[in-house]
This record gives sequence, C-alpha cells and structure tokens, in this order.
Amino acid sequence: MGVLKTGGLEYEGVINPVNGRQNPVFFAADKRLLELAEQAAEQVELETVMTETGERKPRTVRGVVVTGDISVSRPPKVLSCMKD
Repeated sequence: MGVLKTGGLEYEGVINPVNGRQNPVFFAADKRLLELAEQAAEQVELETVMTETGERKPRTVRGVVVTGDISVSRPPKVLSCMKD
C-alpha cells in the first residue's frame, strides 16, 4: 500500500486491526508453501484455451505478485486520470 503524494508514491503498510501496528509493505512467501506449489505446478496438465488470437497453452510461472490498485482522492490525480 502507499500514499500518492505530489512527489510520487510513498509506500506504507496498512494498520493491522488485530495488533494496531503497521503491516509491512512486502510479505515474503513461505518457502515450504512455494516448494509445494511448484511441485503441484509440475504435475498439473492445463488445457489449451481459445483466445481472440487463437489457441493458447496456459503455463505456470514463479514471480512477484503485485497489484495496480490505487485509491484516487486528491484533485490533481483525479484530473490527471480523467485527462488520460
């Protein structure tokens, strides 16, 4: 999570409702859970899917999960989004 300010995005975690402390912005995945997920991915047979450009064979990949969600409330950013 972060706050969009004039100088850009400043990262800060949300407040944890259980303990009242700020959560970290990034969470490391559990190593054992990653190992199990990779083992499962090697065993699964994904079906080909039809797309606008033809058939495509899905695949699993390992990487960083990110989101592009943003809550826009400051007038300059609202205007910028409306312009774009």
